[in-house]
Amino acid sequence: MAETERRPVLGPVLTLKKNPLSKDPNAGGKNRESINQSRLQKQRGVLSKQIELIHETYQNQQTGRLHAGRLPLVVDMFDDKLAPSWKPQDLFSLANAQLIAPWPSGYLVEAEIDRLPLLAKATRDSGNVATQVDIGNIEAISEHSQNEVFRDKATKRIWKSAIKVDGGRLFHLAFMPFKDIDARNSVVDHLRELSEENIFSPTDIRKREITLAKHDDRNSSLAEGFRQYLRNDFGQTSYGRASIVVPNKTALRNLALSGSALRINPVRPVSATTPPGSGKEPDPEVPATTDNDPIVGLIDGGMTARRYETALAWRHKHYIEKVAEADTSHGNQVASLAVHGYAWNNHLQLPELNCRIGIAQAIAKRGHHANVAAEAFIIYLENLFRSHPEVKVWNLSFNEDICCEQDEMSQLGHDIATLARKHRILPVISAGNRRTDQPPRIFPP
Repeated sequence: MAETERRPVLGPVLTLKKNPLSKDPNAGGKNRESINQSRLQKQRGVLSKQIELIHETYQNQQTGRLHAGRLPLVVDMFDDKLAPSWKPQDLFSLANAQLIAPWPSGYLVEAEIDRLPLLAKATRDSGNVATQVDIGNIEAISEHSQNEVFRDKATKRIWKSAIKVDGGRLFHLAFMPFKDIDARNSVVDHLRELSEENIFSPTDIRKREITLAKHDDRNSSLAEGFRQYLRNDFGQTSYGRASIVVPNKTALRNLALSGSALRINPVRPVSATTPPGSGKEPDPEVPATTDNDPIVGLIDGGMTARRYETALAWRHKHYIEKVAEADTSHGNQVASLAVHGYAWNNHLQLPELNCRIGIAQAIAKRGHHANVAAEAFIIYLENLFRSHPEVKVWNLSFNEDICCEQDEMSQLGHDIATLARKHRILPVISAGNRRTDQPPRIFPP
């Protein structure tokens, strides 16, 4: 095979920040050589005292609610020990504690309150090699608290970030992902109590408009979240979440302190990204298409331009029913881009490939809060993909209207990725057409 000329990359996506290793990394697991002797003794004292303080605080009933005698701990790893190969399960298994979820700084651990003294003793005294490796790699152990629920943001800031709706403001509640079934049942019972006390109200997942529901209604977001949360996954971590309306800041704080919430995120509207291009729409005639041409599904603001009717394969039932609320201007531009991509682009020589388009009028204009009911939107997308199995490529030029943190992800993006794997499709997500006055970071899937 002839060797092709290697040209330098002008705009690399990744840049190496460190020099390459001169030898292969240690792949032999935790052994005596991998014990960090320089910080082992110090961390024995630091971590054991932190564990004892957590136990003492609960003994004095000065903190949040336990669930079946269990509580979540945040385990911060040193920056050089965040690789999965250094998971500290050996230390925590000595006290029947287990890792239940990754965390930006390390891991979330489910521990039994009565076994914390045993964990503290093991941290101080254990001579097991793997355990000593873990102790030297852990920077801190703390209780999962309101700070973690809000990602170190003030309650007032979280409250103001959420959309106003009838009855309060709209949030996504993620349940604490305990593995123990008794702990999960305790979380469910507690959230039911909080709902009955009007600390929050679940929404109806089948309705596009924000509609409150009772916690035991079948279409309640809380009931659906419980169904996911209580699944028997053979010891795997079970996740549950619900869209809820919280009436005031005090109720929001009480929910964060309940011990039942992993995260509480303010809900933001979904809106189209900035215009897909600039300049005048290309002049070429719309190419003649046949039934054999592939279909690209466009999930956008709909299409009112008559010019592309000849390329139209189908229109799905509208999610945004009122044309006046739909972002048809953006939808028309995306339709033009799908049909005339080669004509819009003035930087690359693209082949003149023909396709038909399928239209889903699903994105509202900015200023309309028609896309805030996340569960209803995902149900719509699921029905859309199931109804058109012949379509393998879908264009999604929309995003959440909020600036993300460096280490956060989009639940909406994750749900779309899940649907993509389930239905074996390729979602093309536009996440770079940003004006200078818009937030600098868009949520990744």
